[in-house]
Amino acid sequence: MTNRQKELVSCRPVSKVDFADWAKLFEGYLEFYHFPAESEVIQRVWSWLHDPNHPMQGIVAEQEDEGVVGLAHYTTWPFTLVGSDACYMSDLYTREDLRGSGIGEMMISEVQSECDRNGWPLLFWLTQETNYRGRGLYDKFAPKSEFVAYMLESKSDD
Repeated sequence: MTNRQKELVSCRPVSKVDFADWAKLFEGYLEFYHFPAESEVIQRVWSWLHDPNHPMQGIVAEQEDEGVVGLAHYTTWPFTLVGSDACYMSDLYTREDLRGSGIGEMMISEVQSECDRNGWPLLFWLTQETNYRGRGLYDKFAPKSEFVAYMLESKSDD
């Protein structure tokens, strides 16, 4: 991406008019992590982003001549070790042909600014061990954590 193209990219809160572009990106994100792109999941996450009573928030990266080209979703998380809310960035995705162009970096910086505005002392996220391209970006912001994530599926039918 040239400097001129970077000038044409901005980050902003996700808007209801973004649904078609956002949904296409979110489907790509789900597929990247080998989750089915089920319409029920897409609609539920979209509704969270527009529900003022839900903690999930989202931003998009918009390129002037291309529309929405990236997304990031984040939420507060009670961080008991410091007795404060922290920020968990659950999703970060850039259109495949624009990866490595600085858009992901812009979105992380925007979420980090949101942390600063809200007094959240920590921004954290997870990625797959084998997401080397993404990890190359993340390493620019912070060292890899010493924590290891575990995921235990619920036995509930709900």
